[in-house]
Amino acid sequence: MPPALAAKPVPTVQVTGTVQRMLPYSLVLQMPKHRVVRVYFASITPLLARFGRTILVAEIKSGHRLVITGKYQGSKTFFATLIRDTSIT
Repeated sequence: MPPALAAKPVPTVQVTGTVQRMLPYSLVLQMPKHRVVRVYFASITPLLARFGRTILVAEIKSGHRLVITGKYQGSKTFFATLIRDTSIT
Protein backbone atom coordinates (compact mmCIF):
# COMPACT_ATOMS: atom_id res chain seq x y z
CA MET A 1 0.00 0.00 0.00
CA PRO A 2 1.49 3.45 -0.91
CA PRO A 3 2.17 5.89 1.95
CA ALA A 4 -0.35 8.65 2.52
CA LEU A 5 0.61 12.00 1.07
CA ALA A 6 0.65 14.99 3.40
CA ALA A 7 -1.42 18.00 2.43
CA LYS A 8 0.54 20.81 0.84
CA PRO A 9 0.93 23.69 3.34
CA VAL A 10 -1.02 26.84 2.53
CA PRO A 11 1.33 29.82 2.08
CA THR A 12 0.93 33.01 4.10
CA VAL A 13 0.24 35.99 1.84
CA GLN A 14 -0.62 39.67 2.09
CA VAL A 15 -3.72 41.15 0.45
CA THR A 16 -4.98 44.72 0.18
CA GLY A 17 -8.42 46.10 -0.43
CA THR A 18 -11.32 48.23 0.73
CA VAL A 19 -13.80 47.18 3.42
CA GLN A 20 -17.29 46.71 1.96
CA ARG A 21 -19.04 45.40 5.08
CA MET A 22 -18.12 44.52 8.68
CA LEU A 23 -19.61 41.39 10.27
CA PRO A 24 -18.94 39.64 13.62
CA TYR A 25 -15.37 38.23 13.38
CA SER A 26 -15.30 38.75 9.62
CA LEU A 27 -15.44 41.40 6.94
CA VAL A 28 -16.04 41.62 3.21
CA LEU A 29 -13.02 43.00 1.36
CA GLN A 30 -13.13 44.43 -2.16
CA MET A 31 -9.73 43.78 -3.70
CA PRO A 32 -8.27 45.42 -6.82
CA LYS A 33 -9.70 44.20 -10.11
CA HIS A 34 -13.16 43.72 -8.52
CA ARG A 35 -12.39 40.52 -6.57
CA VAL A 36 -14.39 40.17 -3.33
CA VAL A 37 -13.25 37.93 -0.46
CA ARG A 38 -14.62 37.17 2.99
CA VAL A 39 -11.93 37.70 5.63
CA TYR A 40 -12.27 35.88 8.96
CA PHE A 41 -10.30 36.84 12.07
CA ALA A 42 -10.09 35.74 15.70
CA SER A 43 -10.46 37.83 18.84
CA ILE A 44 -6.67 37.56 19.24
CA THR A 45 -5.82 38.72 15.69
CA PRO A 46 -3.67 41.86 15.94
CA LEU A 47 -5.47 44.95 14.58
CA LEU A 48 -3.16 47.87 13.84
CA ALA A 49 -3.44 51.40 12.51
CA ARG A 50 -1.10 52.65 9.77
CA PHE A 51 1.78 53.48 12.13
CA GLY A 52 1.44 50.42 14.38
CA ARG A 53 -0.96 51.63 17.08
CA THR A 54 -3.32 48.88 18.30
CA ILE A 55 -6.95 49.56 17.36
CA LEU A 56 -10.33 48.06 18.16
CA VAL A 57 -12.42 46.24 15.57
CA ALA A 58 -15.12 48.93 16.03
CA GLU A 59 -12.69 51.48 14.53
CA ILE A 60 -12.62 49.65 11.17
CA LYS A 61 -15.38 51.04 8.94
CA SER A 62 -16.71 50.49 5.44
CA GLY A 63 -14.52 52.29 2.93
CA HIS A 64 -11.31 51.84 4.95
CA ARG A 65 -8.22 50.51 3.14
CA LEU A 66 -6.72 47.39 4.74
CA VAL A 67 -3.52 45.39 4.37
CA ILE A 68 -4.16 41.87 5.66
CA THR A 69 -1.70 39.04 6.27
CA GLY A 70 -3.05 35.49 6.39
CA LYS A 71 -3.94 32.40 4.38
CA TYR A 72 -6.50 31.61 1.70
CA GLN A 73 -8.93 28.78 2.44
CA GLY A 74 -10.55 28.43 -0.96
CA SER A 75 -10.84 31.10 -3.62
CA LYS A 76 -13.09 33.55 -1.73
CA THR A 77 -12.25 32.88 1.93
CA PHE A 78 -9.23 34.29 3.78
CA PHE A 79 -8.13 33.76 7.40
CA ALA A 80 -6.29 36.79 8.78
CA THR A 81 -3.32 36.63 11.16
CA LEU A 82 -2.72 40.41 11.05
CA ILE A 83 -4.93 43.32 9.95
CA ARG A 84 -3.50 46.80 9.32
CA ASP A 85 -5.94 49.66 8.64
CA THR A 86 -4.04 52.22 6.55
CA SER A 87 -6.98 54.65 6.77
CA ILE A 88 -6.34 55.20 10.52
CA THR A 89 -3.16 56.98 11.64
